[in-house]
Amino acid sequence: MGYAQANPARRLPLPRVSEYVPVYLSEEMAQRLIAAADSPWTKCAVVLLLSTGIRRSEAVAITLDDPDLEKRQLLIRGKGGKERVVPLTEQAVEAIQVYLPHRTKTQDRHLFVSAWKGHPIHGRCINRMLKIVIQKAGLAGQGITPHKLRHTFATHLIRNGVDIRTVQELLGHSELETTAKYLHSDTKTKQAAVGKLTNLFGVAQPSSDAGESEPATH
Repeated sequence: MGYAQANPARRLPLPRVSEYVPVYLSEEMAQRLIAAADSPWTKCAVVLLLSTGIRRSEAVAITLDDPDLEKRQLLIRGKGGKERVVPLTEQAVEAIQVYLPHRTKTQDRHLFVSAWKGHPIHGRCINRMLKIVIQKAGLAGQGITPHKLRHTFATHLIRNGVDIRTVQELLGHSELETTAKYLHSDTKTKQAAVGKLTNLFGVAQPSSDAGESEPATH
């Protein structure tokens, strides 16, 4: 309102924000989800969400000019008007190619348009579509959302040895700290990692008999 020239809360301590481990789909669950997307547009949307890690808002904003199928890449307009280019897998290229002939004829340039009037779809349409596909895949109750598919993309990249800086660029994160939350691992991965120390430290030698006296010190 213009009464204060400085922020009176400037020195107040900020509350701690709870950290959480992102939930993601296993490879088998992701494959079931893609298989259950049995129409050209649902298959295209699900494959793009899983294989590019784009946000729901970024998916609905894609235009026909953004995919470059020859170069296998996709231009994404992210938060704050920032643009990035994400590579497309062969599966994603094929899904787009199959979908395009079935896309409603319209003057609108958005990739995903409504089947009735050819208007751009809203984010909630992605949610409704995904809910139906989840039911068909038998994955109801798993807490799967469009953002969980983004978690899945990032987590599997990290677990397959992709460096965190590359993952940051693919996700369009401004801060590396935001990407760092995907550095979690499951128990099996941790056990395999610690197991590598066996040869490093050698085999433990049997301890001396408890009854033996310690050597005298001088």
